[in-house]
Amino acid sequence: MSQVILDNYNQAVANKLIQASDKKTLSHAYLFEAIQHDQALATALFLGAYMFCETTQKPCQECSQCQRVLTHNHPDVFVIQNDKQTIGVDEVRELKSELSKTPIEGKQRLFIIDRAQKLTQPAENALLNILEDPASDVVMIMIAPNRKQLLPTILSRLQIVEFDQQLAQSNWADRLSLVQASDKALLLDLQNAGIEFNQLEEFNQLESFFHEVKQLLQQIILKDQAAYIHFQTVIKPMITTPSMQEVFFKSLMILATQQLEQQQEVRALSLISALIEVSHRRQFNVNFDSLVDYLFIQTIFAPYQGRA
Repeated sequence: MSQVILDNYNQAVANKLIQASDKKTLSHAYLFEAIQHDQALATALFLGAYMFCETTQKPCQECSQCQRVLTHNHPDVFVIQNDKQTIGVDEVRELKSELSKTPIEGKQRLFIIDRAQKLTQPAENALLNILEDPASDVVMIMIAPNRKQLLPTILSRLQIVEFDQQLAQSNWADRLSLVQASDKALLLDLQNAGIEFNQLEEFNQLESFFHEVKQLLQQIILKDQAAYIHFQTVIKPMITTPSMQEVFFKSLMILATQQLEQQQEVRALSLISALIEVSHRRQFNVNFDSLVDYLFIQTIFAPYQGRA
């Protein structure tokens, strides 16, 4: 049997949403700005269970209505959730098709977009059309670690709930207390870039990873062909999931930008340009090895055109 367990902070958020539900003042669309996405998703499902629970002690989390919500099997609850690098326009079109239907078992429907930061720009544009003409019987919840990862036009149509910031900041503070001073700025920049705390937890030796990426950056700037071997033999074995791949590319981008801004290292420009293109290609689910090969071809093996 599936059940949702919320900590005290997130339970308080859920209670406010439940009160709004009772007063029939729920917004038609929310952004749960949550660095730790699991509790945000759990709270969205908790609200859904409350909306459809068939007992007096809502949400009981035991009746058939609650169980179907919590296991993503309720006909009036639609969840966009995948393990791909992006959420594409086809998935938003499927959501739009669902929106055209009337509630089957209740008076409302609940739509959840998990990890909304993965929406491609075409998908966001398609979603904007939905938000501009909201259905009266629908509540939509989007979950993302940072509101800046969504288009301003999308944000203007969402009620933002700063979800688990106290807990998240505590976890980041704990991590900051354990790293070298030189890595603190990088950690904070990764947080600002939308990296979630649990993505960093996937690295057993985060500080060692940072050290190796910094060394790789210097090798790339110097056009040292040993950089490719260094990546394949040392760094790549540390990267085993798509979320860790994202941390790798964003760490390299942050460090390259710092080189350009602080040391005026113009040779970092080719790396930044290549990383921008890598980010674009990741939206189309290009595999990691191909992205890395492109990065090295553009930076190490391409003729250098600038001035040292």
